[in-house]
Amino acid sequence: MGGASEIVISGRGLAGVLEGSCLRCFWIQYNCNLPYQMPFPGIFSVIDSFTKRTVHGFFDRHGRLPDWYPKIGRVADYVRDSGLLHWSRYRVTHPRTGVMLTGSPDDIFRLRDDSYHIVDYKTARITQVQEELFETYKIQLNSYAYIAERIGFKPVSGLSLIYMEPDAARPPLRDRGAALGFRAALRPVELRADRIIPPLLEEVRKVLSRNTPPRGIAGCEDCEAIRDLIDVVG
Repeated sequence: MGGASEIVISGRGLAGVLEGSCLRCFWIQYNCNLPYQMPFPGIFSVIDSFTKRTVHGFFDRHGRLPDWYPKIGRVADYVRDSGLLHWSRYRVTHPRTGVMLTGSPDDIFRLRDDSYHIVDYKTARITQVQEELFETYKIQLNSYAYIAERIGFKPVSGLSLIYMEPDAARPPLRDRGAALGFRAALRPVELRADRIIPPLLEEVRKVLSRNTPPRGIAGCEDCEAIRDLIDVVG
């Protein structure tokens, strides 16, 4: 635990060292296999994958994105080798810290000016809860851009969150049940990868090189829960 020379962190994991985050929780989550973790619901991955296949299938037939798809520029093609976007290949080691940054973007489009636009799909309505998660998503997408420009997808010219918002107002009835429709809504993300990602990687190295966890922030509910667990079973 702690002090490990090899550190591997996902783009989303970088949000754990943002200002105001509990570094004690970040250290514990990275180094410890915590019990009772709630798995991410698989249905969201299924919907995201279906969205991607739908968009790619339409592009293959018509040479353009569907009319319902938000405008992200003049698209020439999408990255067709999905293996290139898997976290096992979509990664780069930061030379200064030795931290390996990984990711798995949902889609990367090549525009007609030979730049790239990176997209992440979210199956959710744009609510206050989503707004509270926006900073995490911003770091996630900028980490994808940081990696992209170092593994051949250069230059990156744009980043977008595309929300697939469920439209359950009047679900069409079918013989085999009801079909749930979705509306696509775009939330642009500012591209600042070279400015915001390296300092976060520096902080990751600093925190995770410790042999013991740093002090937590006052009022952290997760820290309280861990202390309660230790009191009960210890």
